[in-house]
Amino acid sequence: MEPVEDAVESLVDRVADNDTTVTGTGSLIGASRRCRDEVWSQSDGAFPAETSMTEHANRQAAESLFAAWERWDLDALESLVANDAIDSRPQSGEHFVGRANIMGMYREVTGPPEITWRSIRGGPDVWVAEGIVEYGEGPVHLIGVLEFTDGTMVKGDYYFANSFEPPESRARWAADPLGESRRQG
Repeated sequence: MEPVEDAVESLVDRVADNDTTVTGTGSLIGASRRCRDEVWSQSDGAFPAETSMTEHANRQAAESLFAAWERWDLDALESLVANDAIDSRPQSGEHFVGRANIMGMYREVTGPPEITWRSIRGGPDVWVAEGIVEYGEGPVHLIGVLEFTDGTMVKGDYYFANSFEPPESRARWAADPLGESRRQG
């Protein structure tokens, strides 16, 4: 195997074994960065053939943007939003067009809210994140679908949902939080 492939395989094994040097106690983004940095340190420093500089810039922008939301760092967030970006909330019908309007909306949010991203996946241009946002009235589930071009966010769609109790009629088919089926017989 190539050195980078060996490093990736080792990291996957360590994550599967809950190695705290990989997963740590920080955010998912921090763990992702540590894994990326460890793989990068074991490579020859060149981008893999299938990864362009733009793809790398988009990945870095996505990681930085999600981290900025967790810190509610609006200055960092603003630096990653394109001048002509579109921020949409399909459930409410809101569309904020342009960086000034998007950031004006964010600056009006009371709080700041607490945002924790539970999973981030995608690339090279479209990233999907699942998280929880807390405005002080109970957790709200959040899905963000973001598109990046040349290292800036050009489009974002955000979906929000409150938790609810599942119907009893589905209980026998549901898995527990660890993914094991509860189904009997």
